[in-house]
Order: sequence, then structure tokens, then C-alpha cells
Amino acid sequence: MTAAPGPITVVIADDERTVRESLALILEAQPDLEVVATAADGETALRACTELRPDVALLDVRMPGRDGLWVLAALAGRGLVGPGPGAVQVLMLTTFDHARYQADAVAHGARGVLLKSLPWEELVAQVRAAHGARHRG
Repeated sequence: MTAAPGPITVVIADDERTVRESLALILEAQPDLEVVATAADGETALRACTELRPDVALLDVRMPGRDGLWVLAALAGRGLVGPGPGAVQVLMLTTFDHARYQADAVAHGARGVLLKSLPWEELVAQVRAAHGARHRG
């Protein structure tokens, strides 16, 4: 008999407290998702992703100081983005639909760029899909 796989672990980084807490509540309500850390800035997000190695990181594109694109580039530079054990699947979050963010994010290995206005069911589906991509490559 094989053990059931653990929950999909998630780190959330957004400088807006309400957004962080709302996303955490939405994800924690799912039986297969676990928010293991939240961060209000890029430095904290990078530490959380490096130390905890979540399955998925939701990173706000724009934050004061070190933003989500910086975190993504730092993770990619350390070989921590992509398929395989210990790698983080990154989904970028943004309020504005800018092609530049998408190009920068995808160039550094993000699985996608999601609008913060996305319905919660779609957000949950995207987190699950990113986790699945971790194993498919």
C-alpha cells in the first residue's frame, strides 16, 4: 500500500496584506493545498522559497524593493525553477495585463502570469496545473 501524496505546498508573495491573506484563505480551503509561507517583499519570498522549497510560488510582479520578477530570476539563477524534485513552479500575479511582464516571467521559467482578478476557482486550477507541470517537465 502506497502512502497518499502530501498536499501541494505554496508560498504567496504580495506586498498588499489583504491580497496575501485572501489568497491564503482561498488556497487553505482546498484539501490538497497548503500555504507554507507568505511574504510582503521579495527578500522574504526568496528566503521562503529557498528554505522551504514549495511546490508552487505565487509571486506579485510588482512589489516595493525586490519584486516578484527579481525573486523569479534569483530562483532561476540558483537552479530552483523548473521540473524535478526540489524545484519551484512559479506563477506570477499582476493587477495589469502587460505583455512585458509575461515575456520577462516566461523567459525566467515562470509557468504563467495570472491577473489578480482571476476567479478563485481558476486560481486554484492554475496552482494545481503548475504542480502537475513540476512532474511532467
